[in-house]
Amino acid sequence: MLDGTGRDEPPAIYLEIGVALGRELPVLIIAAPNRRLPLAIAGLQRVDVGLENTEAIAHHLHIFASALDSRRPSSREISHRLKSERGTSKRLRAQLEALSLEPSNWRSNLGELSREYERLVQSILSSAGAESSSSQTDGGSDVAAWIDHASEILGGPILVQCKIAARIDRKTLQLAAEKLTSTLGFRSVKFGLIVYHSLENPHYKAQFHSPYPVWAFSASELIDMTEQDSLSDTIITLRNELMHRQGS
Repeated sequence: MLDGTGRDEPPAIYLEIGVALGRELPVLIIAAPNRRLPLAIAGLQRVDVGLENTEAIAHHLHIFASALDSRRPSSREISHRLKSERGTSKRLRAQLEALSLEPSNWRSNLGELSREYERLVQSILSSAGAESSSSQTDGGSDVAAWIDHASEILGGPILVQCKIAARIDRKTLQLAAEKLTSTLGFRSVKFGLIVYHSLENPHYKAQFHSPYPVWAFSASELIDMTEQDSLSDTIITLRNELMHRQGS
């Protein structure tokens, strides 16, 4: 529970919130009305109530706990979901591999391939539980995605650029990261993600390290992370590494 001043709260309270999120435990912030929260936790579930109103606090806690009970899946539901996810990943990989099957179309139909690839990336994100919407910008095909716990901690959506070409290399990704960084500033979005696919070498994975708030994954890596349920954790780790580099 956070009061209206922010002066008397021990730093450990934010550490505890971070530990809970790292363990994928649900978090509810109870804050005094008009209490401003640090950006890192601003996206978490929150209720505004005077901290002296113990009856209202108890009511909100009861609703929060009841919602958690209703969302807890049975063992049969978990087993069914795992089988479904494996089938979905296999289908997504087949669709990704199919993009590289006809080299004669790479130049003549690159526009249609790009649109098909963007739809595929959205399907991969959806399989990871992310919500996304599509738009066109000067930087290419972009998707604004709310990625589970990562977006809660980052305080907003992540802008995703779907990059497909006959050949992808680190220089291509560096230029894409620079352009995407400009788009982030224009749209007031703090972090971006490039999901790339090389038609010539579908298994290509770049060793890409950027000074910008932009990360790059191959589409194949993205599918791997959805299978392992590690997409949010990976993004949070990369974000923490970026902040450490900027602070040092």
